[in-house]
Amino acid sequence: MRRFWLITLSIFTFSCSKTTKAEEPITYDDIMNSAWQEYANFRFANARNLFSQILSINSQDLEAYYGYALSCASLSLYDEAFSSASVGIFTQAVPISKAVREIILSNVPDTVVISAQKIGSDSVITGYYYISITDTPILEFPKIFVNNKPRDVYAFTKDKIIAPFIIVKDASSGQIKDNTLPGINDTFQYSLTYPTVGNLDILVWNDVILASGTGYLANQLDQALIYGYLAYYTNPTGNLNPRIIKSFTPEQNIYNLVKILYDKSFYFNLVDIIHSHFDTQWPYQNWGSNIKADISWVVSNTSAIKNKYYEVLANQP
Repeated sequence: MRRFWLITLSIFTFSCSKTTKAEEPITYDDIMNSAWQEYANFRFANARNLFSQILSINSQDLEAYYGYALSCASLSLYDEAFSSASVGIFTQAVPISKAVREIILSNVPDTVVISAQKIGSDSVITGYYYISITDTPILEFPKIFVNNKPRDVYAFTKDKIIAPFIIVKDASSGQIKDNTLPGINDTFQYSLTYPTVGNLDILVWNDVILASGTGYLANQLDQALIYGYLAYYTNPTGNLNPRIIKSFTPEQNIYNLVKILYDKSFYFNLVDIIHSHFDTQWPYQNWGSNIKADISWVVSNTSAIKNKYYEVLANQP
């Protein structure tokens, strides 16, 4: 008799358990909330799995891409994090566009001569030239072309591209052996990425910064630079869902840009960022008012720039 009651009780308990689960189905929001709770509790592998589950249901969910990328980054899976954040940027609306611009030069560009010396039987002049542009560019280094020949880029500002040149002449005859300085009627082309909007939805903006940061950690520096400048040139609008516990600030993006520019040896852009955001007295108060003086200073002061870079990083929150 006792055995009968035990069996009956077991069947009853099992039946109640099944009924309870059937009455409380797990919703999409339940999974998302659980994923963020796992992330908040530092259970990043669990969070990553839950965000992945959401993406298997809806491959266009930016919040899930963002959470998945954050979880991967916390697990030091930087390539995976960068890939997820990058895909997430384009799930809503494409905030950036790519273009190739072409300029037919009407005169020889302004130059800054760095050195002029005789090497063997040759006379060698090196320096930099700059060309004014109308875009607010995020250049895709090193994609500039002069008469369809690829050329290096040294730096860019909001309205100029700066590039190196070399002129090699035979010292005796004056014959030009090499000349990378563009001339009149030459065709100057540059590839760029540029923001299509002035403001970004705050979740997209945070995801762009995350893509830049994880791109830096994954050594995808060219694309990380583009994303970093995209966030730099735009402003976030709206509010994040309160369950999204991780967000970024413009200051964090600027620190990341500083690291990318340093690693790519884009010292002119690096000095410009440091002057604008960390020390307006460095390298001198009127930085930006005379581009020739600015280029000459940067070329001649690599050690000072490196020292300043480490000083800036030492003060990073």
